[in-house]
Amino acid sequence: MGLFKRKVELKITEQENGAIIFDKTHGIYFQTNNVGTYIIQLLSKGKNTDEIIDAVAEQFNISKNQARTDVTEFLFSLKKAGIA
Repeated sequence: MGLFKRKVELKITEQENGAIIFDKTHGIYFQTNNVGTYIIQLLSKGKNTDEIIDAVAEQFNISKNQARTDVTEFLFSLKKAGIA
């Protein structure tokens, strides 16, 4: 899977159970849970997909296969929404 990058023009407002992401350029809102917020933070640090999968598996104590599925689905959602 290729490198995803978080768009610079995003405003991220963290909440108790996740975050709301606002794309200022296109006026798009995207809501995510704590795992999604963590993935966004990793994208902001320039982490590639494999690094994100490893970090999510470790941080949330899940299998690497489950992390790969979750991260892939989330990145696809970001891409579809035009956020990454």
